[in-house]
Amino acid sequence: MITAVLAGGAVLGYPLYLVLHERKWGTAITLVALSLIWLGLIAAIITLLAIR
Repeated sequence: MITAVLAGGAVLGYPLYLVLHERKWGTAITLVALSLIWLGLIAAIITLLAIR
């Protein structure tokens, strides 16, 4: 649980900084979207390897 909270903070911390302090919504949304895509790919690969 602690690892999940730290990972979430690491992934969302910089985009939140960009939105709150620099008003760069586009960059923040792009970073979050790329993180979700990356996590989805990792989950798919692990799932495919697990069911093999």
